[in-house]
Amino acid sequence: MQHLPRSACLVLLAALAVSGCRLASSTAEIDAPGERPRVGPFGGTPARPLARTLPVEVFFVRCPDDAPARLDDLWSRVDEQMIDDDVRRRLAANGLRAGVLMGELPPAILAEAEPPIAAGEETTTDATNAADASPPVVRRVLRLLPGRESEVVSLKSVAELVVMEHDDDGLHGASYTDALPHFSLRARPAPDGRIRVDLVPVIRHGPVERTWIGEDGAFKVETGQRKVVMESLRWQATVPAEGMLLVGPAGEGGATVGDALFRPQGIRRETRLLAMRPLAPGVDPMFAPAETTATTALPADGTSGR
Repeated sequence: MQHLPRSACLVLLAALAVSGCRLASSTAEIDAPGERPRVGPFGGTPARPLARTLPVEVFFVRCPDDAPARLDDLWSRVDEQMIDDDVRRRLAANGLRAGVLMGELPPAILAEAEPPIAAGEETTTDATNAADASPPVVRRVLRLLPGRESEVVSLKSVAELVVMEHDDDGLHGASYTDALPHFSLRARPAPDGRIRVDLVPVIRHGPVERTWIGEDGAFKVETGQRKVVMESLRWQATVPAEGMLLVGPAGEGGATVGDALFRPQGIRRETRLLAMRPLAPGVDPMFAPAETTATTALPADGTSGR
């Protein structure tokens, strides 16, 4: 076997090194600047998780206590039978009622609504607040991330709040300072175009505190008030695309959960009502066409205004 001289081997190795460098550089130039890097043995681009949002229109309706006929007319149009019997009994025992209204709010109520919100003024945070609203009817548009918790606040915080709650253990009450009662809301799309809504009353109270929370093997600091989640009053409803869910107080004013959520304590005596409806049919991502799953993701840090 004939061996090449040492000098010839060095020349051959240098030539291979130069050709290899050129091959690597030419491969990198295939991807234009700004394109995502290719992955896998057969090329392609890494999958990017996409978020779908649920646009929901929220109305806060205010009615003076000396004009109850306005709310009576509204509730006469509401189908409360679309809420499960067990849910309606639990809500009624705590001064709450709910139902589904097909179509729009009555013209007399919509006539008092604030001007419609332009597309660029839609609420994209995780909370909405109508505590300081002056119009009789306030509307907000929320773009909710499916399954993500949001807070819907109807009233201002109060210095002292007494709430009587009725659950399986009977009737019991508690007093809260600097209390902010509100609903925690989660919404998910259904396969048939409806949306599933999960609501639970929550009361934030007391001074703002710093708390260490353990998560993913590390600790982080969270700042906020203590909160009481009334799990016994957690309930769900399915809202059709052409309807809206209405929630409000029931019975005479007192110290029920419904009073805490919808009847402000103070000089002004009025009752409030919450209505929400989907602005677009809900589409479960499992059943959504691939080309319709792209949308703009929302900021993750929502704030709860007062």
